[in-house]
Amino acid sequence: MNDFTKANYYALFIAIVKNETAKEALMDMGICPDSIKEED
Repeated sequence: MNDFTKANYYALFIAIVKNETAKEALMDMGICPDSIKEED
């Protein structure tokens, strides 16, 4: 399993546990799911 796939599984787990979207979970992990990073 490559690192990108692992990151997606971890993001899915975080999303389920924290009741947020997978995109938010990826951003929590420091991975930008979009080509342009959104700033808060």
